[in-house]
Amino acid sequence: MKKTVLILGAGASVDYGYPLWDDLKAQMLALNLEALANRLELDEDELANHRSAFEEFKEHAGRQPDATLDRIIYEIDRPIGKRFFPTCRWVINLAGHLLAQVEKEGRDGQWVTHLQEFLVERLAQESGNGSAKKNRLKNLTVITLNYDRVFEHHISQDFHVKLIDHKDFVDRGQGFCTDFSEWNKLSVLKPHGCMIGFTDENQTDHAGMNAHLSITGTQFQGFRSPSVRNVLPFGHDMIGEKDAFLKMGRWMYVADELEPEDCNVANHAIREAEQVFCLGLSPAGICQSKLEFPDGKSVRLSNKGSEIPEIEKCKGRACFETLGSERKRLSAIRFVEKLKEFL
Repeated sequence: MKKTVLILGAGASVDYGYPLWDDLKAQMLALNLEALANRLELDEDELANHRSAFEEFKEHAGRQPDATLDRIIYEIDRPIGKRFFPTCRWVINLAGHLLAQVEKEGRDGQWVTHLQEFLVERLAQESGNGSAKKNRLKNLTVITLNYDRVFEHHISQDFHVKLIDHKDFVDRGQGFCTDFSEWNKLSVLKPHGCMIGFTDENQTDHAGMNAHLSITGTQFQGFRSPSVRNVLPFGHDMIGEKDAFLKMGRWMYVADELEPEDCNVANHAIREAEQVFCLGLSPAGICQSKLEFPDGKSVRLSNKGSEIPEIEKCKGRACFETLGSERKRLSAIRFVEKLKEFL
């Protein structure tokens, strides 16, 4: 496989029921904060913190209608006097709570499963060649700007169960299978943070063959590091309760979001890649990010062709091209078939 970077935006999660930013913003602005506080049994100080930050969010969202969530929270907490007492973690709690409700509903999509099936097939075909102690996925890096956990969940679940059941998998014994599952890992970078951490179900910390694909780099990559290490399984009921709600902002937000350190590792992966794909990012999402596309780098986007001049204007002279058409974006469900053409 060529060295490949896949960058995901909100449009990559739409099939799984998650809102695009404009929809999420509308949901946030329509929140009945008092009713939410009553349901979660927030104390007076907790409610006051959320109320104050929520008012600031509404003011900035109205003044900057095209700004992304990360841009808004950066602008709110940019004054240097706020650096010791940033307020936007409370705003992020609200966004995370809305995303948590979608996760709990557990709506199924298809495109991530199709990508998983493609990777399983590739590994199955490689299982008879060479040592098991080799990461055959090392040339693929996923950078997701999304707070949700839907990609990590669906790409990893039952990965090796499907692998050993694949018709092309060569079973070379228990030791080989165990090593094969432990060495093949997928790097998923989340420079904007994650609404809450995964449990260790995606880690190879037990004897025997790991059922799930191990995901690396997700929780503590780059500058954004949570001050707490609370974790919950995907779709767990507790993700919508008070304890998780109050901690989401620590996972998803730091005051200096637009500092270069946030995207250092992601930008290194982009520089090293032979090709880059962007799925589900709006022009605003690309332009307001700190992602850097070197001159001449091949970058293929799901955006419609008419949006490319706007992206070129803010992101330089990479070789941007659409995977869709001049007037139509490429849908996520068709993305994997397109991806296969270039790998």
